[in-house]
Amino acid sequence: MPPPEPTSDLTFVEPTPVVGGVQLRLKPAADASVSSTLIGNIDVWQVEGKNSIPPEAVGKSTMSMDYTVTVSSVEAGKVLLAFDSSPLKLTGKAQGEWQQLGGQKGEVRFDDRGALLEDPSSLFEGLFGAGMVMYPESPIGPGSTWSSSNTRDMPPFGPVKVDEKFVYRGKEDVNGVSVHRIDSTATGSLEGMTMTATYYVRDDGLPFAATIKTKASAPIAVQDDGTQVWAGFTVDVEIKPKKG
Repeated sequence: MPPPEPTSDLTFVEPTPVVGGVQLRLKPAADASVSSTLIGNIDVWQVEGKNSIPPEAVGKSTMSMDYTVTVSSVEAGKVLLAFDSSPLKLTGKAQGEWQQLGGQKGEVRFDDRGALLEDPSSLFEGLFGAGMVMYPESPIGPGSTWSSSNTRDMPPFGPVKVDEKFVYRGKEDVNGVSVHRIDSTATGSLEGMTMTATYYVRDDGLPFAATIKTKASAPIAVQDDGTQVWAGFTVDVEIKPKKG
């Protein structure tokens, strides 16, 4: 059976085409792979004016995992990427409240512009797709801008509308590799949601490194009487090439 269509209402604004510019595409070789380390810092707080989490649930945590992305198939403008992660390591407040999760495996399908063709079904699939960027059809150069607006499934919050703006900065050397840098800012339908990010992508469109900071508040649980329980959070994520 074909994968389910993503929960999406995508609107995409193309940049002004640049003559002789770069046309980014997700076009990896059939045997391509990328090994990465993901490190995250999480800060959870009470939301003023809401029925919020108790004080003992407030705190800071870190998470980390290694994962490898491997190209499973490339056909007709579609790319199936598989991921295989180490166990998620947690420290700080979350260590005592979240179940220690083992390594994860899965597959996520994209088109050749880097757009998801199916919603992630787990937190791990969402983290795996965090370093991906949707590329424009038009050739671009340093200073080119484009934007997208769509609804993404973001476990555990469900569908979240995200409006994102991108700026292409050109090529930079990162850990001895020449990669494309793309900066972005975004807002979303979660209360107070903002995101800033810098993505580094390879010539074949695969993610190489990224830094992403997200801030928002949202209901995370429901009490027996149906009252929602809110929490605020800031998540800083760094994705970098795995050493060794």
